[in-house]
Amino acid sequence: GLCVSVSGDPLIKLELGVRISVETAFHTFTARSVGTLFGGILGSLLFEVYNRQFLMFVSLVWVAVCVTVMPFTVATALWWTFATTAALGMGLGFLFTGGNVLCLDLWGRAGGASLQALHFSFAVGAFIAPLAIHPFFVGCTLLRSIAIVSNGDHSYDRGSTYVQVCPKFTR
Repeated sequence: GLCVSVSGDPLIKLELGVRISVETAFHTFTARSVGTLFGGILGSLLFEVYNRQFLMFVSLVWVAVCVTVMPFTVATALWWTFATTAALGMGLGFLFTGGNVLCLDLWGRAGGASLQALHFSFAVGAFIAPLAIHPFFVGCTLLRSIAIVSNGDHSYDRGSTYVQVCPKFTR
């Protein structure tokens, strides 16, 4: 849950802090979702064939590397951010599939409580991540600029652009 939350709203705030538009920044959610889909599919295939504990170790290392590298990709190139987010989603999908499989292997039909505890720990991590990251975004403001076009008699809104101003983040 912590890794999913870190690659959510805080990543969008980082992208806005380096002057990436909101419309473009939200594509990171799509990249993570596509990665999670492929990670879940790959995990369901590989957990049937290979050593499950080793695959869990590999997926944990994969996720740790992706979460560590992700903040550094925001300021370099947007496609690096999308690739890292997709890779993180793939690792998380693999990890979610593997965690459920290992719980069911260990406890079988009596594993309902263990699966609920696993999913509860996900929710706790998703709750804690924004609280832990919030101090890094204190002082940031979201500005909205509106493009208004006038053609004589009528004026209309062409759209809005959001820019976050964070004194801590520079490109």
